[in-house]
Amino acid sequence: MIGLIQHTLLVLLEKEGGTALKQRILTDCGLDPETYFPIHQDFSDTECAALITAAAMNMRVDEQTLWGLYADHFLEEAKAIFPRFFELAPSARDFLLRQPTIHCAFGAGLRDPQAREQVRDKFQITEDGGDLIVRYRSHLQLCQLYGALAERVLRLYDQPGSVEELQCRHQGHEACTFHISFNRDTGKAAAQ
Repeated sequence: MIGLIQHTLLVLLEKEGGTALKQRILTDCGLDPETYFPIHQDFSDTECAALITAAAMNMRVDEQTLWGLYADHFLEEAKAIFPRFFELAPSARDFLLRQPTIHCAFGAGLRDPQAREQVRDKFQITEDGGDLIVRYRSHLQLCQLYGALAERVLRLYDQPGSVEELQCRHQGHEACTFHISFNRDTGKAAAQ
């Protein structure tokens, strides 16, 4: 798991509950309370799963609510840190089509070839008319995170549409499959 997920989660925790909440969650996971996750390094999936569980428990929210908060924070941060990703995508559809490429760019710096391959093979997107079919395979089964991010991207671009999960690894499927439908107008550019 690329450290971007953990890094962003810790920043969100500090924003929501201060340094004490962040440090308590790190300690609950058996980590040093000053642990830092560089966004370009690979970390244990098990460690990431423990952070997610501890964050939801300590914040007293379910994982769906946690991922909604995370998605809001992540997109706010991403627009500030990586504005070019948004400038290159004039609509939510364009952004979501580029998302696997962006994801792979983060994984390109990983030294372990197997870890790079897992990042590269996590997403497959096919076009279905004007809609997108997204096949997502995550060992951590973070489909709620992907769904929350896709919904927030629609909102960010003021793009009418919907995100529907057709298949889910939590229900025994090989991969999670999403159908993202778009209103046929192009939305407004989010980077303006």
